Amino acid sequence: MEHCVIRSSTRLLQYAALLYSISSYRCRGTVWAVPPDARGKIFDTKKNRYVVTEVSLNTTDENTIKDRILHAVWDLWGSHAEAIYRAMYGAFARAAADITPQIAAQLYAERYEDSLHRLGQTPKEHRKAAKIRAYFAELPLKPMAQFTERDLQPVLKKLKDAPKADQKLLRGFWNYCLERRYCQGANPFPEQQSKRSDPKRKSNAVFTPEHLSEGEIAHVFQTLLNQAAKTPMACAAALQLGGGFSIAQIQQLRWRDVLFEPDMVRIRTRDDACGGSTHDRTRPIMLGAAEVLRCRYEALCKETTARQLENRFLLEKGKDGAILASSELVRYNNRILAELGIRTTAVTAPGEEAYSRRLLLATYAHQVMYAAGLGCAEKGTGNFLCGRSLMGDTTSCDYIGYTSPEGQRLLAACLQRATPEKHTGEYSPHISENKAECLANSTRQTVRVDADIVLLPGGEVMLTSAHGVAGAVKVRELLPDGTLRRKPHEKKNKV
Repeated sequence: MEHCVIRSSTRLLQYAALLYSISSYRCRGTVWAVPPDARGKIFDTKKNRYVVTEVSLNTTDENTIKDRILHAVWDLWGSHAEAIYRAMYGAFARAAADITPQIAAQLYAERYEDSLHRLGQTPKEHRKAAKIRAYFAELPLKPMAQFTERDLQPVLKKLKDAPKADQKLLRGFWNYCLERRYCQGANPFPEQQSKRSDPKRKSNAVFTPEHLSEGEIAHVFQTLLNQAAKTPMACAAALQLGGGFSIAQIQQLRWRDVLFEPDMVRIRTRDDACGGSTHDRTRPIMLGAAEVLRCRYEALCKETTARQLENRFLLEKGKDGAILASSELVRYNNRILAELGIRTTAVTAPGEEAYSRRLLLATYAHQVMYAAGLGCAEKGTGNFLCGRSLMGDTTSCDYIGYTSPEGQRLLAACLQRATPEKHTGEYSPHISENKAECLANSTRQTVRVDADIVLLPGGEVMLTSAHGVAGAVKVRELLPDGTLRRKPHEKKNKV
């Protein structure tokens, strides 16, 4: 039996390894982090376990054993940096002037990776975040504000043989921390020569929102409600926008899976393939989506009995039992979004998922995580409502009963905060001398204004809003005969 101690560069932390022989391996042992006072082991409260790992080898070579222990130390540091930092300095310092790359990666890498998905599609496995933590674990333990390019040499050497995207990822994360004032200083990563961007892609990006506004959400729900009695496609769009369900999931739903209750509508579903112990994913949906499903259900009950309706699919075309295809649902989504002036055809590359489908799901995720405020303090609840994996979140997965009656009502209350207020109709502008005001009924509503304004020579128009203005302005010259000058590309019809 042999003990060895490895000290960190700061001389404040020790890693101890106990190696012993067993039958299956020539050498096996345990590596753990020791607090500065050398008493006990460091406990990671966030992950609810000690900072410890096992080492197994089939060799007795001293250099190989040392290398393996060093790798285990680096792995522990990358996985438990926050707990180790707390043990080293007594209190967890996360001030912008003091935060280290290791701690920043632990706290914000997943958030940064989520921000890279423009349409809110959070990945089940944060591989980019794990890569950032692995690289930053090899950097010196010092505040990010004090870093220079020279301090990056351990990482820059590895980046020479790594994909170019890795350096872009690390530099992007550092900029992310600077922009949000998580850290101070300058970005020490060298700039990369940017490729010339495609003008067509740039123009498309201008007209492709990441999510719908609350006014647009209310408009879509009202449109779906008006069409619910006529077509099952309204239910599919409502469950995407108001429940975060994919088209594949919706195609498998039967009416017996829709649980109508006086104050909410729940969708009964399971995911046995997901990680963790929570496989029952029954959850409520937004009030707007609930109204659409109630309307559709009541219309179908006039044609058949509720008992016969239980085994029918939500997306049945007719009495033959055929299910609506994904392409039909995508075209329907495109028509709904076209009413809002949103382009859906030119923004999807071949082989990519339909933009309209991604936009509806991204809007739901945005409302749950940000409008309802579940993205920070209650991330586990937000992930459950979005149908995401809870693996790695022990508290949410094992100790919170989301599917209990109390848990379902809690989720419904959260979705009430995420549901936009209904559109109350046309707004009447307040018109006075040289001024017109159009006010919403609340700060959660969006006002849309379409107006034709005639300006005399020397006149001007000023558009203002306390919360920002977005839109388009077209200017046409008024000819002496009172008609508008035709556009340059327009041609007169020959008679």
